[in-house]
Amino acid sequence: GSVGGPSSAGRDSPISGILPNGTPVSLHIPAGAFASETAIAISSSIVNSCAQSAIPLVAVDIWTDNDAQPQVPVTLTLNYNDTAAATITPNISKLTMSRYNTVSGDCLPLDTRVDPGPRTITARLNHFSRFQLVVRSVPGDLSGVRIYPNPFYANRGQGFVTINNVPAGTEAVIYTLSGDKVWEGTAGSAGMMTWDATNSSGVLVASGIYLAALDSTGGKKVFKIAVER
Repeated sequence: GSVGGPSSAGRDSPISGILPNGTPVSLHIPAGAFASETAIAISSSIVNSCAQSAIPLVAVDIWTDNDAQPQVPVTLTLNYNDTAAATITPNISKLTMSRYNTVSGDCLPLDTRVDPGPRTITARLNHFSRFQLVVRSVPGDLSGVRIYPNPFYANRGQGFVTINNVPAGTEAVIYTLSGDKVWEGTAGSAGMMTWDATNSSGVLVASGIYLAALDSTGGKKVFKIAVER
C-alpha cells in the first residue's frame, strides 16, 4: 500500500494521505519540479537502512515513473504518534531525516525540522529514494567535514549544497575567489547547513570556484566549492 498522485508541471501539487502503518504523510511538489505530469508514490518502509536503535523506525520510500527526479527541492512532512514521541522528543535537537544512498550505503542528512507541538517531521528533498529519521552524533571539530554535491550543477535539479558533519553553531561564509562575500549561514544542532548557490539577494551565483570559510569551536578551515550553471 502507498499514497500517490500526479505532479503538475505548471502549478504546485500536494500529495497527501495516510500510509498503511497509520502515518499521515504529505509531499509538496512546487511548479516546475517536473517537466511534465509525473506519477509519484510514497510508501512506509520496514527496512532500518540507517541502523537506528535509539528512536522508533520512521522511514518511507518515494519513487516515480521511470525514476524521474525533481528539478527543484520538494517538501516531505510526516506525523508521528504519542508512542513515538516518548523517544523522539528527548532527541529532537539531534534528529534529521536522511536519504539512504543505495549505491554507497551512506545516510545523507537533510535540512529537517521536527516540531513537537503538532508532532511533525518536515524535510527538504532534492532526490527521491528511501528516507529515514536518524539521531546524529555531532563532531567536535572540522576533521570530517563533507560538502556535497561538489561540483554543484545548478541546472540539474540538485537543489542545494549540503555542508555536513560540522560542530553545532559552526559559521560559514562563502566568498568568490576575488574575496566578495556571497552567502553566510550557521549550522544547527544537528551539525549541518545547506546553501542553494544563491547570493544574499537570492540570485543564483555564476559558474566558478567559491571558498567556504568555516569557523567553529573546534577550529577553522576553508574549502572549495565548484558551481556550474
